[in-house]
Amino acid sequence: MTVKKRLAVSNVIMIIIPVIITLLIGCMCLGAVYFTLRSSNGFGFESSDDFYRTSNAVSGKMYEIFEHGSDDTKSRLSAIGNIIDNKTMFVKVYENGNDFYETGNEDIADTSLMASAQNIGNNAFVSNKTNQLYYYTGEENGNTYELYLFSVNTVTDNTAVKTVIISSIILIAAAIILSIGFTNRFLTRFVFKKIEAPLDMLSQGVNEISNGNLDYRLKYDGDDEFTPVCAAFNDMAKRLKDSVELTRKNEENRKELLLDISHDLRNPLTSINAYVEGLIDGVANTDEMRKKYLLTIKRKTEEIEKMVSSLFAYSKLDMESPDVKNEKTLLPEFLNAAINSVYDEYKKRGLTVNILPNDNVKVICDRQLLTRITANLLDNSVKYGKKDGNMYISIKRNGNTAEIEFADDGNGVNDDELDRLFNVFYRTDTARTDTGSGNGIGLAFVKKAAEAMGGDVRAEKSEFGGLSIILELRCYDEQNTYNRR
Repeated sequence: MTVKKRLAVSNVIMIIIPVIITLLIGCMCLGAVYFTLRSSNGFGFESSDDFYRTSNAVSGKMYEIFEHGSDDTKSRLSAIGNIIDNKTMFVKVYENGNDFYETGNEDIADTSLMASAQNIGNNAFVSNKTNQLYYYTGEENGNTYELYLFSVNTVTDNTAVKTVIISSIILIAAAIILSIGFTNRFLTRFVFKKIEAPLDMLSQGVNEISNGNLDYRLKYDGDDEFTPVCAAFNDMAKRLKDSVELTRKNEENRKELLLDISHDLRNPLTSINAYVEGLIDGVANTDEMRKKYLLTIKRKTEEIEKMVSSLFAYSKLDMESPDVKNEKTLLPEFLNAAINSVYDEYKKRGLTVNILPNDNVKVICDRQLLTRITANLLDNSVKYGKKDGNMYISIKRNGNTAEIEFADDGNGVNDDELDRLFNVFYRTDTARTDTGSGNGIGLAFVKKAAEAMGGDVRAEKSEFGGLSIILELRCYDEQNTYNRR
């Protein structure tokens, strides 16, 4: 159950339970009051007028019996029982001085009141502090009948009833307070127990991550609002671990770069220094030797300049907003022109560049970056390929993407190294044995440049036995719009 549903249920229960408990206690209190009234003598008459009215009704019934006569006088007298209150009144009838009929509460009979009423005569009313009496006498068929009607004189003491009512009020109030308190406590545990466990889990996860345990993951099986939170935490932990790992690798690569760059710079600088000293010391004592020394110094200086230029170009692409000037380009025409301008140079360096039949494709690219990508890939093949090797360049369209493949017949690389070739500062094991031949940023630059133009790059085994670098660029349609992949 979600936290939202739990809150809704708790709000309903918060109302229902106190109401139910209050109703039950109220019913019990009403029952107690009713039982107290039933077990007592009732409330009695609040004034003598009530007694007089009752006595007149009783005497009227007696007159009716005496006046009209009856074969069953006792049976007719039973009607008096319907007139009086059997708890607070008592009727006694004598026939010729003998007990004849009685009904009601015999405990309130008082012989002293009977004697006083006889002395007064018919229709006498007498009373004392607790009881009152009405006396009536008459004859029927030669028989003398005497009726004595007793009643409680004043209102009965209602202390017990009042006590029960006050106790009931206190009990109901206490029940309301206690039921609300108990329900609130229960519902608080009901709701917050569901929240407490995930919060503790998240807190534990934060502590683990802050202590450097980036492999820690939350295991939450619930189906509520915390499910996406825990999933997001795990995703964050994974991303953080990947980021830390990437930072660590980059740091290692940068350290390795410093070593490689230091080594690569030291070699030409050492040569330059040696040749300069030779010139100063007069070792080169002929014009021919001096020219040879100067040409060597120039070549070494160009190596340093090229290295620095590569670093600067990669740094520019590594910026958040590289300055890329994309424009539509007819790819076969552009590559033919670019290769023809450098063909002889690379031929001398031991690499024959072959352009295979190509699809006539227009792409969106930065021509300067594409030229530099081509040069980097050709240089890479010269540095790490075999002597007198070949480079085969082909173009084909694949949906909205143009694929330019640079495949050589060199030594290639191991399968486990293909995905790492484009990592900045990475060199294969073969390249590491000859660090003077490269600095490990050529292919990294190719990847950055391809991404800057909205494309991509990948490495595969070449069908010619060496390495194949496949550059992907976006095609350009006739409506002068970009085709997105």
